[in-house]
Amino acid sequence: MNDCNNTLPIESRLFIIQEAIDDAPPGGTVNVPPGIYSEQLVINKPLTLTGPDPDVGQAVIDALGMPPAPTIHILSSEVTITLLTIENGLQSGIQIGSAFLQNLTDIVITGNSITGNAVYGLKNETAYTVDAINNWWGSANGPEHVSNTYNVHSQGDRVSDNATFTPWLNAPNGISFAPITINSAGFSSIKAALDAVAAGDSILVSAGTFTEPLLTIGKPLSIQGTDYRDAGGNHVTQTSVRTNSPRAAIAIVSNTADVHISWLTFDRHETAQIALYFDKFNDFNNSSISDCRVHGDLGPIGGTNLFAALLALNGAQNIVFQRNTVEGFHPGLYGAGIGFIFAYGITIRDNAVDGLGVAGNGLMAMIYGQGSSIVGNSVTGAANGIYLNQASVVIENNVLHGNEIGITAWPGGWITTIRENNIYDNQIGIQASAEGISINYNNIYDNTDYGVLNPTDRTLDATYNWWGDNSGPYHPTENPGGTGNPVSDYVDFVPWLGQDAPVCHDICVPVAQLLSSREITHTIPMPGLGCRGWSIPSATVTADCEGVTVKFAEATLSEDCYGVENTIGLEILVRIAHSESETQLAVRSNVRFTDHIFYTFPDGEELTGEALKEELQRIDGCCQTIIIGRCTLEGDENPHLEIELRVIDKLWKYENLLVSAVCNTCPPVLQKMRPGKAKRLP
Repeated sequence: MNDCNNTLPIESRLFIIQEAIDDAPPGGTVNVPPGIYSEQLVINKPLTLTGPDPDVGQAVIDALGMPPAPTIHILSSEVTITLLTIENGLQSGIQIGSAFLQNLTDIVITGNSITGNAVYGLKNETAYTVDAINNWWGSANGPEHVSNTYNVHSQGDRVSDNATFTPWLNAPNGISFAPITINSAGFSSIKAALDAVAAGDSILVSAGTFTEPLLTIGKPLSIQGTDYRDAGGNHVTQTSVRTNSPRAAIAIVSNTADVHISWLTFDRHETAQIALYFDKFNDFNNSSISDCRVHGDLGPIGGTNLFAALLALNGAQNIVFQRNTVEGFHPGLYGAGIGFIFAYGITIRDNAVDGLGVAGNGLMAMIYGQGSSIVGNSVTGAANGIYLNQASVVIENNVLHGNEIGITAWPGGWITTIRENNIYDNQIGIQASAEGISINYNNIYDNTDYGVLNPTDRTLDATYNWWGDNSGPYHPTENPGGTGNPVSDYVDFVPWLGQDAPVCHDICVPVAQLLSSREITHTIPMPGLGCRGWSIPSATVTADCEGVTVKFAEATLSEDCYGVENTIGLEILVRIAHSESETQLAVRSNVRFTDHIFYTFPDGEELTGEALKEELQRIDGCCQTIIIGRCTLEGDENPHLEIELRVIDKLWKYENLLVSAVCNTCPPVLQKMRPGKAKRLP
């Protein structure tokens, strides 16, 4: 024996590990040389039992063919087992204590390979937790235990309770691995990470499938998986989350703010109805779920159909659903892919929903919704691409096709704006009542029954839309010559657009702080000057407005800092018909106006005067959306051009910059309007 360190070298005369254990003093170390040992060991004293360095070889304790007893049975405190391979036991690879010996402490099991044991890889009979991290359990998915939710059908040897096994080795003599991390701490389930996370921390979830109990999120945090999009923009699943038993939802966010979830796949797996919902009865701010996927068949839990795959309800506020993919969703009149019920300031942006033919709604907005928007989404295969009931929402820039109805809207008096959407190949493009709704600047075409259907006797505003043909929508009495999508009675469709509606994308940061919108009718007296200073001839000619181009737009703070002064440069192309020839004349004119009223986004609070001045001090810049509407030549005695346009000012704060006076603008748009009656100029 080495007197300096109480280490007993096992020489060639000692090939039996149990004899070396018996001969070692309490607190000593037994070094096991490389080899295969067919033994069952009992350790009844404080001791370190260690194999060789992996570069030298392996010490394998193989219990194949031996009686059903623990391969290593620990009956003492202060025992460490490391760098051994323990395999093929008919009972437990390692057992600590017994039913009659439960007060053992300071047990460490680390750096071992524990595999192929029939009942347990590690069984702890004591009341104290054993340190069993960084072992190989026969699978990169770790040991089998109820607290290990990672790839549950492909795990290694079983571990009992009262054992800390995370992180584990990802291979024999491999590297330390935990499927979920918070900073440097590792966890074997999302539930365990949620229980341990501090407010404001980030939970990183590895590739794999996690079969979890109900996940309840009640503090500010972020959760990020490893999903990604391929070169074609398709969502690729790597991190999948499902529930371990039938229940209504996989995850709930409740009574907290600043929760951000991304790059996960929620698999309903015939066990869950809802992937995730935000639930709060009071204020709830600044949370999001983005770049996630929902798929899988619904579970058996029944009850109310006020469900969506991704949902905000009960007073939730300022929630963003962005760039998610939903395949299939909850069926029923009020079932949906993504939606809200009794919620405010909800943003549903750039998501893709395929209902797979389910009788439900792609996107849903129900009750309240002030400050909410549904923008840039794609929906197909649903009963309703978008379903709105008693809510105030902006529905903009969506692609809705292959549904029974593109949009169904019953606002019940709430203000709803439907604009700049592509709605085609549905049975009905838009079905809506008239109260509080405007339907403008959309492309509505190739819908089989109606482009717009109004079942009420109040007139619905559906002007300035493209109906699939220059002749406008078909109506048997109002426009019998129209070959575009049909419209029902009580639909105001005049004037219409003469080509596809402009879809104007801002050069702007994603989130605006302040918004201002106004409709402008700009008048230019005729005769007027062209771009080269030429006058329209004073002789009697026939003239018509061909189109309008936005040449520039700029904004500056007003001198008193109580508003924003805007200038928009327009170029109007006028076609002039002489007796035997036609001439085109470009007329340039500037539109000038000052915005003194802005609204906060997404709350919708009005700001003017001192409140606006104070807020403008924090603004870094602005961008504008400019939508050209009607352009006509009006007046027989005093002819003039009239151009209708909508201008939306978006003021943003992005970084610590000085306020710039120049705004970005949309690309120039040459918009041809519905051909009108040509005017004759004196």
